Amino acid sequence: MRRKLIGKTVLAILLDLAAAGVLLCCFALFHHVIQVPGDTAGVIEIPRPSASAPPLPTSDAPVEQTQTESSYQSGAISISLNTVQSGSGSSALTYHIADLSVSDIEALRTAFADGTYGRNYAESVLEQDLANDAILAISGDSYGMSEGGIVIRNGILYRYEETASDICVLYYDGRMETLSPGEYTQESLIEGGAYQVWTFGPGLLDEEGKALRAFNTDPYLIQKHPRAAIGYYEPGHYVFVLVDGRQEASQGLTLRGLAELFEELGCTAAYNLDGGKSAVMTFNDEIYSDPYTEPREVTDIIYIKEV
Repeated sequence: MRRKLIGKTVLAILLDLAAAGVLLCCFALFHHVIQVPGDTAGVIEIPRPSASAPPLPTSDAPVEQTQTESSYQSGAISISLNTVQSGSGSSALTYHIADLSVSDIEALRTAFADGTYGRNYAESVLEQDLANDAILAISGDSYGMSEGGIVIRNGILYRYEETASDICVLYYDGRMETLSPGEYTQESLIEGGAYQVWTFGPGLLDEEGKALRAFNTDPYLIQKHPRAAIGYYEPGHYVFVLVDGRQEASQGLTLRGLAELFEELGCTAAYNLDGGKSAVMTFNDEIYSDPYTEPREVTDIIYIKEV
């Protein structure tokens, strides 16, 4: 009799564990595998201010388009790429700088994987580059792997959910700034003419362009990793930075090291994007950076395109 009771108890426990396993699998499948189109019924289009600002600078770009292995010039866009290598061993570092100027802010664009706003849609940065005729691209903020945060892309507000993360705002007038929780509202972003908003972070510089020493982020993200980030000099003048990592030639950068790099570059604002296996830069329809492994498919990119 006792053996039968023990057997029934064991069977009940096994059935409970099996049921829990099924539920966990369903949860993981729904949240990390199944593609779920986002709710676009409540999207808000943020109009470009009618009082247009003066044309943004393009660093004396010529009218005729010219493109090399490390540069692109036209009447509206100027891009100059440079790869920097330093150190050895545990201090080995390689990073790629794309200094860019645009005369029309709409040349700095964002795209969703598969052209669809939603969760778990993902393609490689290069696939998204090719699909959108990008000249230059980097990985974005992986908005589609989270249900929180603010998503404004190309002047359209798709999602406004409270977040504990810093956000990065690029306005139609070319200004870019990083904001902490409590420093903005949905109304202020719309009224200010927000053109792009990313939610990942953290912000890297203070109001004087100096590297921060404390960061609003998870401690794990402070350590050395491959990095993707965007910096701002003045309206129309920006920089994409891609740091290789987790390999012999480049160990990656800590957040403090990344912040100090942007201070050295002379940026007035800078923002950390999704890094690690997601961090990729493309140029001339090829991967320009050196990922340490097969790059992760990502939900979105930031890219430059003629308009």
